[in-house]
Amino acid sequence: MVPLAILAVAGMRWRDALAGRSIILPLGLGCVIALALALHQGYGWGFRYAQGSIGAFCLLAGFGWQRLRAPSLRPVLLGGALSLVVAAFLTVRAHDYVAPYAAADRLVHTTRADVVLVDPRGGMFVTDLVRGRHGVPGAPMVMNLSMLDADDVDALCARYTVAVLDWTAFRPLGVGPARWSNGRTALLRDRMVRRGCGTAMAVGG
Repeated sequence: MVPLAILAVAGMRWRDALAGRSIILPLGLGCVIALALALHQGYGWGFRYAQGSIGAFCLLAGFGWQRLRAPSLRPVLLGGALSLVVAAFLTVRAHDYVAPYAAADRLVHTTRADVVLVDPRGGMFVTDLVRGRHGVPGAPMVMNLSMLDADDVDALCARYTVAVLDWTAFRPLGVGPARWSNGRTALLRDRMVRRGCGTAMAVGG
């Protein structure tokens, strides 16, 4: 859809557009402004905040498709080239975004501890690391520290070996820093320190 929309804008007759005889210019401007002002999607695939612009994108793509039906092969080659460029860009972006979390997940599953507590302070979206190996629960059991209470922490420390994944590992792995703190989670970490429970996981350690 995006390459076809770009193709429509590229083939727009500017005199008609500026004279108000073409709908392509306002549709294109609306799409650009909507994407520029959209909220940060994070890692979500599909960019849900662009849904209000899907109709405009579809109309533009229709104009682009009309251009592809022309006798000349030039629009076809241009559309194909744009598709390849967009696909390559999205592939690289997806890899770069996921790589730090994949590395953190591998680190979690290299530990010999029974339980890994993920301290979400200091890392963006690290709660998603709370999952089993390949999505299947098993050893180590991975939990979100901020979702536990003092009794839970005491029980885990008394019965199991515990490792902690926190900002000291997130930063070297390339996970984006979080901009919030949680006093309750800090109290739980202090409680663990007093009990001598929970070894911070180190990258390459």
